[in-house]
Amino acid sequence: MIMNHYAQSHGIKVDAVIPEPLFSNQLLTTRWSKKSKNLCDIILCSIHQLPQDECIIDDFLDDMQDVKVHFVLENLSGIGRGFLLEKIAETAIFQRSEVVTYKEANSYKALFQMMRDERTD
Repeated sequence: MIMNHYAQSHGIKVDAVIPEPLFSNQLLTTRWSKKSKNLCDIILCSIHQLPQDECIIDDFLDDMQDVKVHFVLENLSGIGRGFLLEKIAETAIFQRSEVVTYKEANSYKALFQMMRDERTD
């Protein structure tokens, strides 16, 4: 639904929907479809769908460097190896971040207190 809204509000005509396996971050189906359907734009839900496995990043970049990639949740789009590498690096930063569970901070006040306590340690 959000991807359809994004496409409509950005004047993108969607003529194919490519289902990727759940929790896959290699985009193999999309890469295969790009070659067979000559895709020029793809819409992804988030930068967190980009590959992080060093073994496949170069192949991914080779396959997708001439495709304009749109990331709906981040409201970003761009084209080229540099743009994609930048987003892959940004995703890696998020993945290294400490996860705060709702039991540790179940309100903004508790989260603020926890963050303040970490700075004073």
